[in-house]
Amino acid sequence: MPDLTYRQMAASAYRAYTDNVVGRNHLGLPLPTWEDLPPHRQVAWEVAVRQIEICLLTPEDAARLEGSWQGWEPPGEAP
Repeated sequence: MPDLTYRQMAASAYRAYTDNVVGRNHLGLPLPTWEDLPPHRQVAWEVAVRQIEICLLTPEDAARLEGSWQGWEPPGEAP
């Protein structure tokens, strides 16, 4: 089985999150499915997955890189 892409891991994490909060946001409104999530929110979830990878592989870089993601776009997907 091939490795998951960052986008696939982000989608899986989002689905796990929505399941954990019973599909509702903090106001009790329904959360969109991954497919209906706006692209910039999908990118934000991918950023979170990439940051987790940094925490696992190079924890000494984790805190320094936390604030470096603003405006980041996945490779090949910049506007």
